[in-house]
Amino acid sequence: MNDNRYEDIIHLPHHQSDCRPKMSVRDRAAQFAPFAALVGYEQMVQETEGVLLVDRRRMLSEDEKRGLDRKMQRLQKQMSVHPEIEVTYFTENEKGGAYAIYAGRVRRIEEVPTAIVFMDGKRIGVGDIACMESEIFERYEL
Repeated sequence: MNDNRYEDIIHLPHHQSDCRPKMSVRDRAAQFAPFAALVGYEQMVQETEGVLLVDRRRMLSEDEKRGLDRKMQRLQKQMSVHPEIEVTYFTENEKGGAYAIYAGRVRRIEEVPTAIVFMDGKRIGVGDIACMESEIFERYEL
């Protein structure tokens, strides 16, 4: 179907008010906050996540361990540029534990106990890591 009803105005510039400044996206979104249909939904989801995400620590295969070891070596070689990585790791809690994903720039690698420390202070023990992803691992054959 060829609809030409708006052909005369479709390419005109968008109107901007001369007397009112453009509202930020954040302010525009705030206008609709009072109309949230599911009040308390976010809190309920967060409370439920703790129950649903309980997991047991998975034992890594020898191949997975070797792969992580090679990635740690590559990471140590790239420390001068503080590479950005994404880590899937196990974290213990009062209900057992859960796997979480964290992404950020690496500040340093601590030796004892071995841990990756990120620029924002986040510290993840190497023994808790299940998977690491980064551009620095993709560029070089491991």
